[in-house]
Amino acid sequence: MHFSLRPLLCSFPLALALAVACGGDSESSSGGGGGSGGATGGSGGAATGGSGGSGGATGGSGGATGGSGGATGGSAGASGGSAGADASTGGAAGTDAGTDAPVDVGPDADPACATIPQTATVKAHLKITADNECEVFVNGTSVGTTNNWASAVTIDVSLNVHPSKKNVIAVKGTNTSSQAGNDRGIIGELTIDVADAGTAALVLTNASWKASKTLVAGWTDVTFDDSTWMAATEIANHGDGPWGNILTTTGAKWIWTGLIPAAVSDKPNLEDAYVRRAFYFDVSGAGISSQPGCP
Repeated sequence: MHFSLRPLLCSFPLALALAVACGGDSESSSGGGGGSGGATGGSGGAATGGSGGSGGATGGSGGATGGSGGATGGSAGASGGSAGADASTGGAAGTDAGTDAPVDVGPDADPACATIPQTATVKAHLKITADNECEVFVNGTSVGTTNNWASAVTIDVSLNVHPSKKNVIAVKGTNTSSQAGNDRGIIGELTIDVADAGTAALVLTNASWKASKTLVAGWTDVTFDDSTWMAATEIANHGDGPWGNILTTTGAKWIWTGLIPAAVSDKPNLEDAYVRRAFYFDVSGAGISSQPGCP
């Protein structure tokens, strides 16, 4: 679902619900001298493209590669030099490449990047639970715990809304006893309240989360590199037994660090799972992305 919060972005905070890239020869004093510079630049080709732009009779053909050469070989003659304005055939090529050549600065940023405050945050709520228990972190800070898998807990949090600012939800889930079938997992949802549009899900627990079986220093931090972590394993749908319906959305999955063995004898009583999800708000403020939307 996609919708626009642009009117709301002008008045932060807004309410959210979180339910878990060889130069020219030498200077010439006449147009003729500039022409010889062009000949030399022409033979230099792409390797020395600068001299091609040094203008002169044959400098025009080098213009394509010699454009940038205006900066290197290009200040050729005082009157017939790299600008090539006095050259009979090199004039077009001799346009002042040193100053007019385009500079690659990457794609233009969305205008909204300049209008959304860099420090803007939004009020959010985390709705999450785990079997048997969990501790939740948002952007590196512990925000709450729960040990009641049958009922999701809601925790107030703040999220960065500028598209260049990353948000990270990190959850440590702990299983404390074993039984047959599904006996451990984490489930949560992130929803947003929109005026006149009800509630829409932004982030749900699923295989888009990263997971680790072991504790790694700094794993809750926004700057932590989770690129080597595995994808979380979806072990059950929301509503599946033994848990039933716990959240307000049906799209969330129970996740863990791997498939759950069926037999009690094949699983440890005490087991931890570390999962995290990084995301950015998009420029509309109404959706999320895995990559920053602003430089």
